[in-house]
Amino acid sequence: MSLLGYLSDKKVLLGLHAVLVVTLYFTLKAFMMTPAAIGFVLLLIITTDLVYVIYDVFRRYTYYKNIESVQDTLDKKYLIAEVVENPSFFEAQVMFELLQSSLKSMNDEIGMHQYASKEYREYIEAWVHEIKSPIAAVRLMMENDQISGTSGLADEMARIEEYIEQALFYARSTQLSNDYSIKTVELRPVVNEVIKKKAKSLIGIGASVDTLGVQGLAPIDTKWFQFILGQIVSNSIKYRKENLTIKIWTRQCEHSILLYIEDNGCGIAQKDLENVFNMGFVGVNGRKNSKSTGLGLYLCKTLCAKMSLAIGVESIESQFTRITISLPMQNNY
Repeated sequence: MSLLGYLSDKKVLLGLHAVLVVTLYFTLKAFMMTPAAIGFVLLLIITTDLVYVIYDVFRRYTYYKNIESVQDTLDKKYLIAEVVENPSFFEAQVMFELLQSSLKSMNDEIGMHQYASKEYREYIEAWVHEIKSPIAAVRLMMENDQISGTSGLADEMARIEEYIEQALFYARSTQLSNDYSIKTVELRPVVNEVIKKKAKSLIGIGASVDTLGVQGLAPIDTKWFQFILGQIVSNSIKYRKENLTIKIWTRQCEHSILLYIEDNGCGIAQKDLENVFNMGFVGVNGRKNSKSTGLGLYLCKTLCAKMSLAIGVESIESQFTRITISLPMQNNY
């Protein structure tokens, strides 16, 4: 707010006051008042107007300056309506009331969407748990009957289970804090458990896996972290070349442990590297593979961010892909 802007806004009122002063001057002069008396009356009126203008400018300037200062400290600018003070002048009070009304309407709308999102998430979670029962029954029947040619069916069942797991973790990713528990664990057993779950697929394609270089302890949520590793290993299987080799190892830094997952698959095109963690992005290789969904690495990035883990990717096309996850040291968590 500037003084010139204020005077421009009040120009009609100030003009009327000027006309009033001139009219009063000639009126007092017509009543034969002495010049000293006329000057005193006019000086009193002008002084009163000037004091009021200074006071009004000061309170408005202070109010708007305070709003600007508060807004500068807010990460989410739309929250300004919740912290702004009730003004002492009428024009701003009208805007304040409209702002509060809009805020209430926005909060009601957000509440409705949050409730709908919560219902949808709960439905997805319930559906995923329900669908696991018939899948488990089908798998048990396959194992009991030992029908020839069921290996392909078993592979498809594994894909279905993986997609269902993706859906479950995606639905829960918005409320991670309610569904995870951090504990300090040894990393090698966690990694080996993931490899064990993927063993059938890895053996089926003749892949070799080396986890001997995994060392150290880190505070993680085992379930969520295994899901992240599982998605990365699934990508290695999906985008493999002949004689797939997966190597997993760790390197201890001063304040963190770096976990590397590297494969000798088809790699990632350089132009795709900066987008591989975006939702729905499949890239050049993904468009060649009908099984690509563009969700795996997106979920890895999302869940890592929610657990305060950093994840990155390096790759040279047709040579290797290396995923790096930075985990906090036990005493830094």
